[in-house]
Amino acid sequence: MAAGARPARMTLRGLTRGMSVALTICASAVVLCLLMLSAADAQQMSVTAKSPTTPQAPPPPDAAEALVAAQRQLAQAEQQYGEQALQLVNPLIALAAAQQRAKDDVGATKNYRRAMALVEAHQGTESHELVTALAGLGAIYAENGDHDASAEMLRRALDASRKVDGLLNPEQLTLLDSLIANYLALGDYDSVLREQQMAMRVAVSAYGNDIPRLVDELERNAGWYESMGRYTTARKLHTRTLLIASNLGKEKNLMMIEPLRGVTRTHRLEFLYGLENPTIDAYGASTYTRPNREGETALKLVIEILDAHPESGAGEQARARLDLGDWRMLAGYNDQAIEAYRDAWAALSAPDAGGTSAFDAPVQIYYRPPSATHRPPDTDKFTERFVEVRFTVAADGTVKDATLGPTDAPDKSARLVMRALKDARYRPRFVDGAAAATTGVKYRETIYVPKGP
Repeated sequence: MAAGARPARMTLRGLTRGMSVALTICASAVVLCLLMLSAADAQQMSVTAKSPTTPQAPPPPDAAEALVAAQRQLAQAEQQYGEQALQLVNPLIALAAAQQRAKDDVGATKNYRRAMALVEAHQGTESHELVTALAGLGAIYAENGDHDASAEMLRRALDASRKVDGLLNPEQLTLLDSLIANYLALGDYDSVLREQQMAMRVAVSAYGNDIPRLVDELERNAGWYESMGRYTTARKLHTRTLLIASNLGKEKNLMMIEPLRGVTRTHRLEFLYGLENPTIDAYGASTYTRPNREGETALKLVIEILDAHPESGAGEQARARLDLGDWRMLAGYNDQAIEAYRDAWAALSAPDAGGTSAFDAPVQIYYRPPSATHRPPDTDKFTERFVEVRFTVAADGTVKDATLGPTDAPDKSARLVMRALKDARYRPRFVDGAAAATTGVKYRETIYVPKGP
């Protein structure tokens, strides 16, 4: 769109034009479509997934007190019922959970296993307590990077859950999420897709008439596809979820927000990292020079919906305008981006909007690094080098006055990083509502150099 042109009013029909699913389809029919993602999707799984584990927060201040209380409860149960009684199962699980929160994984593992042994001795494999203990063990193994062992525990937990509560019980969705995360970490994408399909089947069965809950579950499923680099497939699911949300009867309802953001996000990721079957250049990125405008259309519709719902809060409305500015900067429409950033800064300045810290320093929006920056699977055959570049982020978000700083990388690699950064675009720093240049910005990039013979 040319600068100054009047934007057309955004509608859901306009966003989904060209797609095969019509807006008049009822929610149940759309749900059936969700179970029919192309089998060909399972053939393209080349993107390396990140580990599902995240750094743990420190134990809460009362963790020690909870641990002492759980130990006391178990001791009382053992004294009253004996060490092999079924009544010990819940105290053992409570103690294991307390030990897990206190970072005592050895003690937690011991007590989860003891609880499992008592359940299996007294009740067999059909018990809610067995599911809880197996899930706890699965979490411990995942946190410690043993994803094979974690997946085994979670498969057993799912089997027990289905025996107790039925094949499609919704309580298993948390277990399925954890199992999928392990399969992603292991690079087992066939299993990821199989469990995703099962999760969708469970969600549809459990929440088919509960649109808000169904939308949440399907959005989570779309997120798994994004984490595998399956941006086109994820976007199909976001779009179908959007159509389900629209069946609530109101054209602009808040449940449409997250699917719309998902549409935009997948277009952004696809532009930065390439398609599922990308046309790639020498640097390993998609050769498209602009992201698909459907992403901006979705963001404008988000703003329309939020403006129609003042109860959504100033923070959400400000975030939407910030996202629109980032999108325009990504697309290279710098002047339009700065205009949107001004609106976002003003919105963030409002009471209860969260403040303008998003504009305290430049934020990188667009950067396509050289292929040598991509971590190779056989890292033992490569040496890590680094390149540091120093530059100014101008008030329009472009990079100026780039100079090469310290580096131990080959000259060719350093030049490629320098060239890529010169083309980068940033959300600029703002001062009193106006974009401002920032000098002395540093960027450090890692380069993987093949080892010699």
